[in-house]
Amino acid sequence: MKYLELITTFFLVACQPNTQAKLINGAAVIVAPTGEQVRFTVEVADEPAERSAGLMHRTELAEDEGMLFVFEEEKTLSFWMKNTLVPLDILFFANDGTFVSWETMQPCTEDPCPQYVSNAPAKYALEMSAGLVKELMIRPSWRLLVE
Repeated sequence: MKYLELITTFFLVACQPNTQAKLINGAAVIVAPTGEQVRFTVEVADEPAERSAGLMHRTELAEDEGMLFVFEEEKTLSFWMKNTLVPLDILFFANDGTFVSWETMQPCTEDPCPQYVSNAPAKYALEMSAGLVKELMIRPSWRLLVE
């Protein structure tokens, strides 16, 4: 898919009106310095209730699926896995799509659950199946494609 089409896809998803009851589906693309791209079909969580629920109570997540958390501004982001049943990788990205950090998060059903915190301010968090960051060899030089 061409760069302009990817930007247009993200722009159209980001401009859709959201409700707390329904997540908007979209695409997240991570781009390597070589131009290699990895595309995920994502649910976009850009409202507080959507971000709070995240991927709780899911029993599976396909390798090409995930959840993209979008925040109003860059800040240090903190996530936990309370009632999340599948292990996840989480990648944090700055406002311009620059890679910030990543963690592998383990399921947690009892308090206290560990916190997973971005190493620097971030605006986006992308959750995907655990192990994909290593399998795809995603590195800090990769970027999230956003406009």
